[in-house]
Amino acid sequence: MRWLSALLLLLLGGCAFRDPAPDAPLHSLSLRQWETLATTLQQVPDPLQRAIREEALPRLAISARSTQTDVGSEYNATETLSDLIQQSRTPLLSADEEFRRRLALLEASPSPQHAFADALAGFLLEPDYPCRHPVYSAYFQARYGLPVPRCTEPLPFLVVSRTEGLVPFWLAPERLYAIHLLFAGEGSAMASRFGHVALRLVICPEGETSPEACESNLYGHLVLGYMAHIDEFELNSVKALSGAYRAHLFAFPFMDVYRGYAIDEFRELYSLPLTLSGAQLQTLLRQLDEIHWRFEGDYSFFSRNCATLLQMTLRALLPGYTEQPISDDAYLRPDTFFEAMRETSLVEGERLASLAQAEEGGYYFSSTEGYYEAALKAVLAGMTSPAFDDIDTYLARPPEVRFETIVGDRRYRERLGREPHLLEAQILLEELALLRGERRLQALGSRYLNDYGDQLQSAETLEPLAGDDRAFFRACFLQSVRLVTAAFPTRRAIPDPQSTLPSLPRPALCREEGAPARLNAILTAINRPGSDQWQQLIYTTRLLDETTGNILKLQEIPYDTPIR
Repeated sequence: MRWLSALLLLLLGGCAFRDPAPDAPLHSLSLRQWETLATTLQQVPDPLQRAIREEALPRLAISARSTQTDVGSEYNATETLSDLIQQSRTPLLSADEEFRRRLALLEASPSPQHAFADALAGFLLEPDYPCRHPVYSAYFQARYGLPVPRCTEPLPFLVVSRTEGLVPFWLAPERLYAIHLLFAGEGSAMASRFGHVALRLVICPEGETSPEACESNLYGHLVLGYMAHIDEFELNSVKALSGAYRAHLFAFPFMDVYRGYAIDEFRELYSLPLTLSGAQLQTLLRQLDEIHWRFEGDYSFFSRNCATLLQMTLRALLPGYTEQPISDDAYLRPDTFFEAMRETSLVEGERLASLAQAEEGGYYFSSTEGYYEAALKAVLAGMTSPAFDDIDTYLARPPEVRFETIVGDRRYRERLGREPHLLEAQILLEELALLRGERRLQALGSRYLNDYGDQLQSAETLEPLAGDDRAFFRACFLQSVRLVTAAFPTRRAIPDPQSTLPSLPRPALCREEGAPARLNAILTAINRPGSDQWQQLIYTTRLLDETTGNILKLQEIPYDTPIR
């Protein structure tokens, strides 16, 4: 009988029949199913093959009492192998601590062995598994000595851009020059009092490979950072402290990060290269991409935050991390973690020995507060009788009043036409006012949309608007609520190049020169009487429009020509 031959073959192969794991119901495995599975495992190392055969033996014994002789229309080799591994008590087929560390980076599984079984079965049987699941694939390669194919396809990231919206970005792996540990200094808000730590992908321009070209390609660099997905419009302190927010490994343009920290919040940025070889860079990049698409976990600002999650990631993925004393400690604060990393050989800590040289090399980005203070000092010295004495009081004045002061000060306006540096200083202050105004509009708009978003999208509300204005309003105002509240679209694996990726792009018309004026006119036309919040929105868009006008008029000043 064929089933008896199969049993003898398994026994002669060095496996003894054993009792199944307690409380684990066994499914039968026909000889034909086993033969099909065994054929696909021929390239697997002998110890692993023997362990799998041992798991198959009791199932074949059950099958011997069955009349089934074919493979079966519902037979799935990957599911069958996963089932065999899942119920194994053999150490060779069991999840170890290293696997559990990687599991925590990808999913919250109640059963590490179940996740291990699914992952190993997919790795052994599915040709595209290594490129779609590099985190587990690197682990199996190291544990079992199994070969992993070289993956060359572009990697997708879903980038959150201030100007572009939520857009997919496909990165050719060969364009990666380095990965830096990035630290933003402390801020004034509760959530930023100990700084923020993330990873910076130094990406070369297409067709360029020189260090100078790659390092100076700041608009092409990406930042990957663990952050809370705050799916509402104001930070809830209770949720922030209790872990109620969900965490993801988000991707941002580096220049957006720089603008947010160095310009908007006057914070410094420090950037240290990880000491990795070219092959190690490629491996880490792919694993980070999988985490970017798969990870979703609890986020608590003081116990499970950007620092602790990044430590967890580097402990599992960064070569040499577990050999350093830093691996024995848990750093709850981003600033202390960054300082500890700086003292190891895992990063090029010497890059920050001289901040002046570091700034020239792109490893340190100073706060822009000094530039604005210098601009303010120049403007104060140039005006006859300024009605402000610091940046805050300057920004608190309405833009119309700010410009009237310039026009009314004859000596000052004449100097603007003769002294380019003074004119640049005046424009710089107005640009800061524009940046702060945009943040205020976003905050006010988000809060209003949170309370009245459904009403704003009703046909009755939009009735006063022409067709083009309705489209503009939806794209440039209402869509902002979706960017905040929409859950991050996680996937079970890295999407392949044929995948259609989600996006919430911000149309170019929202960034046009006249966009603030148009939005102000639309909000005024809709008009929601009795709503103080709505009136604040109208007022803020008017201020933005007037500030934009100030900048344009200042930029048009020719030498020795008065402002009109």
